[in-house]
Order: sequence, then structure tokens, then C-alpha cells
Amino acid sequence: MSKIKITYKEILKHLGEHEVIGNKEKIAFKSIANITSNNKDSICFIDKNREDKEDLIDNSFANLILIDNKKIENTFLGKTLIKVDDPKLVFSKTGNAFFIPKKSKGIIHSSARIHKDAKIHKSISIGTEGFGYNKDIDGVQIQFPHIGRVIIESDVEIGANVTIDRGALSDTIIRKGVKFDNSVHVGHNVEVGRNTLLTAKVMIAGSTKL
Repeated sequence: MSKIKITYKEILKHLGEHEVIGNKEKIAFKSIANITSNNKDSICFIDKNREDKEDLIDNSFANLILIDNKKIENTFLGKTLIKVDDPKLVFSKTGNAFFIPKKSKGIIHSSARIHKDAKIHKSISIGTEGFGYNKDIDGVQIQFPHIGRVIIESDVEIGANVTIDRGALSDTIIRKGVKFDNSVHVGHNVEVGRNTLLTAKVMIAGSTKL
């Protein structure tokens, strides 16, 4: 995650002209987060299909929230609301533009054990983003930002060719005692419960809880 701080005016320079509701002071935003996060310095969004938008805004800690263009009654003092056509798409573009670092050139951790005959390209790194995209008005697929982690608890066994996607805005969690067979895929934001056995070729869709 980038350590950059930006204001809503800087975001508007990137997005173009949009209606702004509520607090218009020069508040700095440091990250992107889920609407339920307790990070007040974050930028969040509310999906345009949610029916409980005003409750989510009212209960959110976030200072800046991207919402759709539908009319809302409350001004939500203390929060900055930017009205856009597609909050999730705009969130993706904003997150990628300001808070997601450029692709890594590759890292080999000091604790890694690599066979002397193995050849690893300098661009290789461990772990991977989840599969999530939003289509813009021109049909271009915009990747949803992934800033979550992969948390692997103790006594976990991971077989060959297993893929575990990092979380999007929260974490992917593999609980204690889980055993993976070979060629298992775990999507982003999945939580695999304690002592679960996953046999070969199992595929778990994102945000599933076992």
C-alpha cells in the first residue's frame, strides 16, 4: 500500500467534475478500504445496488465515500461524499491510480530454499492478486484493487501447484490445521476453517467461508 496522502480535490482532478456532498475541508486520505472498515482516513464505496446506502454511510468510519447519483436526504456532516455513475468502478480506478504500487520486480525472501539447479526469473515474486474486474463505459476491464493479505495459521500443509489469492479489501485466511492436496485454487477473501481437508482440483470461489 502506498503511503501517499491525497485530498478529495486531487481525486476530482483525476475523475473530472462530480457533485460533492458534505465536508469539503482539506482532509487527507491515506488508503482505500471496505465500507465497514474502522479506518477513518480511507476512501470507500457503496455499491449502487445496495438498498441500505444511508445506513452504511451513517455507520461508516470513512471520511470519503463514493456513492451513486441517486438522491439522498441526509448531508452526513463530517463525511465527504462524491456522487458518481458507478461507485465500484470509480473506486477501482482511484485505488489503482493513487494507492496501488507498481508491479514488483520480483523478490526472493531470505528464508526461501531453492534447489541449486532451479532457475527463477528476476521478475518472479510469491503470492498473487485475486480475479476481479469492472467494465468501464468503453468495455475495458478495470482491475479491482487487491490490498488484502494471505494469512496462514499453524500446522497447515500446502500441496504442489496450490494457488491462494490475496484478499481484495480484507484478508484471505487459512485457519490452523488445514491440509491442501495438489492443484487447489482458493479465491480472494476466502476463509478456510480449522482442520479442513481440501482434495486435489478443488476450486473455491472468492468470499466463500468454509
